[in-house]
Amino acid sequence: MAVYNFMNKKNWQSIILFTAICLFSCTNDIVDNNKLKYPKIKKSSVKEIFCDKEIKDDYQNLENLQSDTIQKWFRDQNLFSEASLNKIDSRNTLFETIKDLNNRKKSTITDINNTLSGAYFYLQRDSTEVSPKVMYRLTLKNDPIVLFELPVSNTKKVINFIKPSWDEKHLAISITSGGAEVSDLFIYDCVHKKLLPEKITNCWPSEFGLSWLPDNTGFIYLHLPIVDNTNQDFLKNTQSVVYYLGDNPKKLNPIFSIQTHPELNLKPEDFPVVFLDNSDDMYFIGRVSGATQYSDHYYLPIQELEKQKKPIWKKLFSKDDLILFGAFRDNSFIHLSSKNTSNFSIRSFDVTSKGILAPETLVEEDSLELITNIKLVEDGFFYATSKNGVEAKLYFHETNNKINKEISLPKKSGSLSFFDTTNPKLCVGIRISGWTTDNERFIYNLKEKVFTDENLIEDSNYKEFTDFVVKEVEAISHDGTFVPLSIIHKKGIKLSGKNPTMIFGYGAYGRSMSPFFSPSYLSWVNEGGIWAIAHVRGGGEKGENWRLGGFQKNKSNSWKDLIACTEYLIKEGYTSNDHTTIFSASAGGVLIGRAITERPDLFSSALIRVGVLTTYKREFSPNGANNAKEYGSIHNPETCESLIEMDPYLNLERNVKYPAFMATAGMNDARVAPYIPGKFIARLQEYSISNNPILFRVDLDGGHGLGGNDPNKGHREFADLFSFALWRTGHPDYQPVQ
Repeated sequence: MAVYNFMNKKNWQSIILFTAICLFSCTNDIVDNNKLKYPKIKKSSVKEIFCDKEIKDDYQNLENLQSDTIQKWFRDQNLFSEASLNKIDSRNTLFETIKDLNNRKKSTITDINNTLSGAYFYLQRDSTEVSPKVMYRLTLKNDPIVLFELPVSNTKKVINFIKPSWDEKHLAISITSGGAEVSDLFIYDCVHKKLLPEKITNCWPSEFGLSWLPDNTGFIYLHLPIVDNTNQDFLKNTQSVVYYLGDNPKKLNPIFSIQTHPELNLKPEDFPVVFLDNSDDMYFIGRVSGATQYSDHYYLPIQELEKQKKPIWKKLFSKDDLILFGAFRDNSFIHLSSKNTSNFSIRSFDVTSKGILAPETLVEEDSLELITNIKLVEDGFFYATSKNGVEAKLYFHETNNKINKEISLPKKSGSLSFFDTTNPKLCVGIRISGWTTDNERFIYNLKEKVFTDENLIEDSNYKEFTDFVVKEVEAISHDGTFVPLSIIHKKGIKLSGKNPTMIFGYGAYGRSMSPFFSPSYLSWVNEGGIWAIAHVRGGGEKGENWRLGGFQKNKSNSWKDLIACTEYLIKEGYTSNDHTTIFSASAGGVLIGRAITERPDLFSSALIRVGVLTTYKREFSPNGANNAKEYGSIHNPETCESLIEMDPYLNLERNVKYPAFMATAGMNDARVAPYIPGKFIARLQEYSISNNPILFRVDLDGGHGLGGNDPNKGHREFADLFSFALWRTGHPDYQPVQ
């Protein structure tokens, strides 16, 4: 989750059991593919011992991102890829199509904040703009006004987060650049319509949030001591601090950190985040965040937060209690729990009595529907469920009568999430979406029992998608497990086995691939292709057991599930191995990389955005120890071998006919260092004996997010990836001109 430094010999000696380092002719060993003439790179081979196994890392020198030679290799790979893609004439047409589809709405609305007074603060980016503007509406019926915007001449920075104070007098605004995500915070005075002079640096509110104090005198945010993503200590020893309006931002006031609270046994890689759900809550919540489904939580009475005084945090629950998330109602903490319930139950406990030792079950587990979320209101709470991650329902639990009633949704929904409303005691806001239907917002009034439209902009007309068909099926995996598989295609498509087919998956962190609306992905279907989503294990589509089924030592189930879904589509006549590509991003690199290394014959091509394509040493890099919570540690005998097994880089073999492959990287990526996919690409280009191209697109001024600061870069990236895949899956319009 970060850009990592090359670790020197002294560092390695201190962290591995035994290392035998052998440098093999570093000045003479040059990779040169005579067929495709990939950019050359000198190899710096290192042998190491992990799990009593000798591991050879031929491209460890790529980790030295400060090297001019390594930087040149990244640039040359990008130029080589650009030259290859330029031969596909239809690529530019696809780019214009994707851009048009995404700009069909004149404006994109994000980061909507409803206030108790009925006002709205949100970000709005018009199709011709790089950065969104900060907008304000007194009510939904009032016309919007621009509160703040960056100068048009400033094309390097964007606004990526806002948060109004409870009294709406001040607004925290986050500004970042280069896709780096780490940002600076500014405070806008909504009364006098001006920015305050203070600049708060070293923040990441778009990832970790920000909570205003109940009395509006300041806010709590997560401070990053190091923001250089090439520094070994990047994203370590972070701390939650209080900033009081008017104070010197450089004088930190930490309230929750490894330094202030050593008795809590926090680790350097943990993110100690403090948040407050509502201004009338009685407690702050402190969460030890990170790349893990469950974490330790603490609580602090509001009145005990005093300036210049160390707060005393009390344990709310531990990660072993298997509580996903929850919220306070007075002294009761109502939450989702997977304790002995894979599909989750809803429970409550009183922090002033026996706490977590005496929970009360409010909603029992359902064997068919996974409870995904809860939202408290005055007389009970709403909760959402999902079947196989693709069929959403809404329920209301009445506290007095202890009954659960299903609420009929205004439209059929594949996914459902909640948002805050102007009347949180009586109303709940829901967002619903589907594979071919855009996101929509509604507010349900508990007293009137009706839904009202809450969309801030008009729906766009996507006539291109009206004849699309969505099928939800299940494929049988290697061990007999039924894996949900979503299939989207045009109506009347022939099952000839020759349809260009793209299979998307993820399978990590318990994240469900619930239905989402993406004009970019649907452009693939618009080109006559089939888009399928494999809901592999490691995600959360079928509950906690589903997550654990693709977690650490069980990770192989993830790529075996993807293989099973591919075989299902081939067997049913949708496609064939010559017409199939697989695609993912970030942590999905393990899924894609291991699928092609285990079954190189099954796919025509593979795509991965900013992907994790090597895992075994990731914990030695900045924020790597944090991600070891998901992948496992090389120090742990129980996960050491599974780390090697799941590592795509280590599982590449010489003289294999690998499918065509295209990867991307961002040089400012704060989550996945560019050398992580880079090392895999270098070895794949060396080892593969097929004529299938292996391309590496590198955004020299981008990060982890699609397109960095410029939306058109994101559209171009999709056009590049999809043009490459359409070429390799045999689409006649995307064959390169020689």
